[in-house]
Amino acid sequence: MKYIAQLTEGERINEIYLCRKKQSALTKAGKPYESLMLQDKTGTLDAKIWDPGSLGIDDFDELDYIAVTGDVTSFQGAYQLNIKRLRKAQQGEYLPEDYLPCSDKDVDLMYEELLGFIQSVRAPYLRQLLESFFVQEEGFAKNFKFHSAAKSVHHGFVGGLLEHTLGVTKNCDYFAQAYPMLDRDLLITAAIFHDIGKPGSMTVDEDGCGHFYQHEILSEELTEQAMKRLKYDNDTRETVLAVIRSHSIVFRPDRKQARKLLGKLGEERLRLLIELELADVKSQNPLYREERVANIAAFREKMEEALAEEQCFSLRHLAINGKDLLCLGIPQGPEIGRILNVLLEQVVEEALPNEPDALREAARKV
Repeated sequence: MKYIAQLTEGERINEIYLCRKKQSALTKAGKPYESLMLQDKTGTLDAKIWDPGSLGIDDFDELDYIAVTGDVTSFQGAYQLNIKRLRKAQQGEYLPEDYLPCSDKDVDLMYEELLGFIQSVRAPYLRQLLESFFVQEEGFAKNFKFHSAAKSVHHGFVGGLLEHTLGVTKNCDYFAQAYPMLDRDLLITAAIFHDIGKPGSMTVDEDGCGHFYQHEILSEELTEQAMKRLKYDNDTRETVLAVIRSHSIVFRPDRKQARKLLGKLGEERLRLLIELELADVKSQNPLYREERVANIAAFREKMEEALAEEQCFSLRHLAINGKDLLCLGIPQGPEIGRILNVLLEQVVEEALPNEPDALREAARKV
């Protein structure tokens, strides 16, 4: 095999590469063409099919291994392959390890194990949600099995996303058994979904390095679309989405952060998030694990203190309410809610004591 790093301008090649990306476009003259990103373990190569409908160009998809015949040219200082013939390569014609580092575990066996966790979810509506992605969508399953979980932090190889997700799910299953107050079905669902946005959010920089910027946003969007389509109730939908949305949060041993997150998520959702984040960290690079696990444990202590001491983190803990503001002459309406929320924020930030007199005085100035 001739690797991409060994190519030279002007040569004609007959090789098999991984099609990492495929995009249809139009020339300035309005003629359709296809732009590809080919990859092997040495790097990536821009490639063009200038006549997609011509004889010798067979059908193929992204993430297929393709056998190409073409000429190596140069465009704007980088090599480009002008493809003349193309067909989808068959298993046995290539070795995946020539194109990307691969998991040393059997991908199909890992996927079967993940499906076993899906079947263990007792709530039928959550199991249906999981199956809508991992059982019914063949394209999604193929993508999920292929992708890495990260470039350099953890699981940066083919099958890495699956291996990481399975590890997080196993950890969550253990935590759910250790802490019966946790809703296992919700925790397992969030664990399996927490990184599903990574394949769709992957970008490759000029050095050929992959990134998954804001993957948690896409993970949330994909899950939300499916939950709306399956007509989930608002509370279940928001619980699952809130945990997925927040799973990249960095926990600190900070009582202010504990109160803010309790106010934003509520106790049940925050407990689920803590266990998901702990499971996530325990499935990542050991170099960073010890410090992150310690920070999560310290944050949990701050949360437990806030709950035990009934610290102020929601309007129901605030020492004054709407009636008190009406007595101050503030007219009934949206302004009441706005002032109460401003006061709550100041109390949570410890800029104001949660005492009736201090709050009334501050309300007059808001």
